[in-house]
Amino acid sequence: TARLLGAPDVRILGRPDPGWNPGRYVPSTALARETLGVSATVDLDEAIRRTAASNGWTS
Repeated sequence: TARLLGAPDVRILGRPDPGWNPGRYVPSTALARETLGVSATVDLDEAIRRTAASNGWTS
């Protein structure tokens, strides 16, 4: 994301504690792909660009 939006590189300075819960959930899309035949029509880089533009995160 930083690379696509021209932001400074992200530096990871450490590791989270093993029991730490980041408070977000990223579901698998496998079931939708397998049962409904859903597929991505936009690659990840373009999706990031579109999201940034629609939220006013670009200059």
